[in-house]
Amino acid sequence: MPDGKDKETIMEKIYDSSPLTTGFTAGVTSCIPSEGGKYSVTLDRTAFFPGGGGQECDTGYIGGARVASVTESGGEIFHLTDTPFDVGTEVKCSVDREKRLSRMASHTGEHIVSALMHRNFGFSNVGFHMGSGDVTADFDGVIDAAQLAAVEAGANAVIRENLPVTVSYPDSETLSAMKYRSKLDLTENVRIVSVGDFDRCACCAPHMPETGMIGMLVFTGFQHWRGGIRVHMLCGADAVSFCRAAVDRSDALCRLLSSKPEKLTDSVIRLTEENAALKRAVSDMNAAVNDAVLSGLSRTGRPLVLRDGRDDMTALRTLAVSAHAINGAPVCVIGGSGRFAVAGEDLKAGFALLSSRIPVRGGGSDTLICGSAEGDIGGVFAEVF
Repeated sequence: MPDGKDKETIMEKIYDSSPLTTGFTAGVTSCIPSEGGKYSVTLDRTAFFPGGGGQECDTGYIGGARVASVTESGGEIFHLTDTPFDVGTEVKCSVDREKRLSRMASHTGEHIVSALMHRNFGFSNVGFHMGSGDVTADFDGVIDAAQLAAVEAGANAVIRENLPVTVSYPDSETLSAMKYRSKLDLTENVRIVSVGDFDRCACCAPHMPETGMIGMLVFTGFQHWRGGIRVHMLCGADAVSFCRAAVDRSDALCRLLSSKPEKLTDSVIRLTEENAALKRAVSDMNAAVNDAVLSGLSRTGRPLVLRDGRDDMTALRTLAVSAHAINGAPVCVIGGSGRFAVAGEDLKAGFALLSSRIPVRGGGSDTLICGSAEGDIGGVFAEVF
């Protein structure tokens, strides 16, 4: 199988001039065996973006062969496939369309957000990443949630304006006079992505042709990050799916709490307050029960077993510690569902022996051990301690 190619061939980058094109035909110009039984294939034209600018490479098919990754080296684009091709073969190719559209929407949305952050606050984008189900952008300054919500609203306003997104390669003289955003100091062969007259940014990746094709943009969260903030966002169909899931969760909570959507926060606050009050009441009752049990104890100096029907491990632990202080010897409090708490001194050796006699789960320190037992731990405890 020939593996050479005409070095004078100029490969057409379809993704650069026609970003919505995901199906195309091309001629194979080289096919070189690669590691793991794969093949590195070059074409005379390709719509496969090799990745860059925070956007991952495309995947898809050449003929019937899966394209697992795409890379660029020395101006050449290499498609990693699991099947070899003869040089000169004409092949039908397809880029995974939904993945491409999602990434283009996210990347164009990030340009808009970054432009707004720079315009409104003077912050620069210092990091951008598109992962599975999440897009992050890092900025070198801090704003609060209200300011971020205003940026989100502004970004969606730009989307609704349906501004054209164009690509240009200005000459050095034009570039030197142009205002544009860039993480690097570039001087030649610079690809400028313009969002109408709203923003210009140096970028190698394909974008949506109009901002309206993004559909919508939503921030899903933010955090302080290396002296600035990291913003999490979703665009296009991913944003719609996120909002649909949020509405479904809200509806489920409304049904559960018999609440109207606009009253949901108040309902959750009320439920939280009621739960806190119940916890305080239970804590008070547990304290009263413990006091009653402790009032009947005296110092024996011998291991003591107290049987208690409660499942509250905090109450069992508190009772065990207080009872040990009175008894002067190890105390085992047995609660419901096989739960227990043992308080004393130098407990680990005795607990290891106990564990060899009856199945138990749990652990702790030399002075307090908590867990659960299969069977009656009381009799074994009295024997080993």
